[in-house]
Amino acid sequence: MIASEPPDSCKVYTPRSLARAMVAAIVDGVDQRWLEPSCGTGSFLEALAGFGVNRKRIVGVDLDRKTSAADSLATVTRGVDFLDWSKTRKGRYDCVVGNPPYLPIRALHDPLRNTASNVVDVNGQPIGDRANTWYPFMVRAMEMLREGGNLAFILPAASEYADYASEGRKKLTQIFDRVDIIRSRRPLFDNVSEGVVVIIATGKGGTSKLFRRHEVEGLQAAIQQIGRIQRTNARNCPKLIKTRKPELVKFSDIASIRIGAVTGDSKFFVVNEEQRKQLCLPKKCLVPIVSRSKHIRLPVHDFRSWQHECDSGEKIWLFRPGQKHVDMKCVRSYLALSEDEGGCHKERFKIRNREPWYETPLPKHPDFFLTGMSGLGLWMCLNEHPQLNATNTLYTGTFREPLSRREKFTWALALLTSRVQKQIVRAKRVYADGLSKLEPGQVNGLILPEPPVISDAVSVYRRSANLFLSGCQQEAGRLADKFVFNQ
Repeated sequence: MIASEPPDSCKVYTPRSLARAMVAAIVDGVDQRWLEPSCGTGSFLEALAGFGVNRKRIVGVDLDRKTSAADSLATVTRGVDFLDWSKTRKGRYDCVVGNPPYLPIRALHDPLRNTASNVVDVNGQPIGDRANTWYPFMVRAMEMLREGGNLAFILPAASEYADYASEGRKKLTQIFDRVDIIRSRRPLFDNVSEGVVVIIATGKGGTSKLFRRHEVEGLQAAIQQIGRIQRTNARNCPKLIKTRKPELVKFSDIASIRIGAVTGDSKFFVVNEEQRKQLCLPKKCLVPIVSRSKHIRLPVHDFRSWQHECDSGEKIWLFRPGQKHVDMKCVRSYLALSEDEGGCHKERFKIRNREPWYETPLPKHPDFFLTGMSGLGLWMCLNEHPQLNATNTLYTGTFREPLSRREKFTWALALLTSRVQKQIVRAKRVYADGLSKLEPGQVNGLILPEPPVISDAVSVYRRSANLFLSGCQQEAGRLADKFVFNQ
C-alpha cells in the first residue's frame, strides 16, 4: 500500500555510533534475518553492513519515498506504511532494530491513523488513537520476531510510564529472556529535547525473565552501557512482595530534617571549581556541596551528578579549612583578604559568634536533600556521594534508624504517593509576596504510608521521581501508589 509522506517531525535520525552499539548488542553471526521498520537514511543498515550481514538478510521499510545511499545495503521498500505492510509477516525475523516515529496517532492523516489505531495490542484490544505511533510499531516488532529473537529500539521517555503502553511494558518482560532499559538524563539527539530510552530485549520465549534499568548521562555513556550489558547482572522482573494496607507514620518518626550549613557569607565560603583553582585552594580544605534547588532535581545525587555540576561552573565547594590547613600559604592568603578584595564579612552575626569563624558548622552527612521552595512539590534527592553536604538554601535529612539502600528508596517512593502530595499542597505556607514555602515543621508533620517491601524499589523510585521532576506529577503519583498501596 502506498501511503502519504511522513511529517517532518517524524524524521529524527539515529546517530551512527548509537546504531552500531545497538546492533552489536543483539547481533549473533551473519546468518540472522533482520528487520528495520523505519530505516530512514540508513544508520542501522550501515551498522549491519559493518558487521558483515548480507543485504539479502536485511529488510528495511520506510514511509518516506526519498531514497538513501544505504538502501543498497538491504532489501528496502519505500513509500509504504510499516504497520500495514507488517500484517501478514509475523514470526519471520531473528532481530528487529530501529528508531520508530514519535507522533501521536491522532496527528496522523488517514489511512495511517486508521491503521495505527486498529493495531491489536497484546491484550487483544485495538490500541486506539490515544497512543503514540511508536507503540504499535513496538507491538508489531515483538510479533514479527521468531522464538529466540532479539529487539533493539530507541523509544521516547514516555515509554516508561504512558498508560497506553502499560500492557506492552508488561509483555516485554514476560516474553523475553532479558530486558535492559538504558535511560539517558540528556537528549540523545542534537535537535530533539525530549528524553529517550534504549530498549535491548533478547531471547524471545526465554524463561529467565531478567530485567535491568540503567541511568546514564548522555550519548557516549549510553553507548558504553549498551556495550557492557552482557557483563552486567540483571534481576527478576520487579514484583510486589507483600500486599497489605499500610500503617501511617509521621515523617518526623522516620527521619530528622534541618537546614543546610549556614555560612553567613556565601560569596566568600561557596565557590565553583574555577574560583577554587584561581585561589589555589586545595580540595582538602573544601567540602563538596549542593547549594541550589536545581542541583537536587534528581532522584539520586552521586559523585557523577556532582561532577556534572562542577563541570558546568556551578558553586559546588564550601570553603571550610581545618586547623591543620590554616597555615598553608594559599589558605592564609584567602582568609586574610579584606572585604573590598572579596574577603569575608566577619562582622555578620553567624560569623562573629563562631569559633573559629572560618569553620561553618555542618549537618550530619545527609541521607537525602529536600527543598521547600519548589513549585513541583516535595521529593527526596537521595545522597549517594560519600562527602556531599548542603548549604542553607536546602534542607538536609537523615533517617532515624540505619536503613538498607532499598529501604531508603522505598521511603522516598512513599513520599511521592498521591495522598502525601495532596498533604504537601495543603501544608505549604503562602507569604504576603505570593511566595509559597514548605517549612521544616510542615515536612515533619506529613503523614506517610509505611510501605511494603518492594524488591526493586531503587528502579521504581527512579522512574517515579523522573516523572515527577519532568512535570508529570499525576503519573508519578500513580506509579508510587501502585507499589506502595498495590493499586
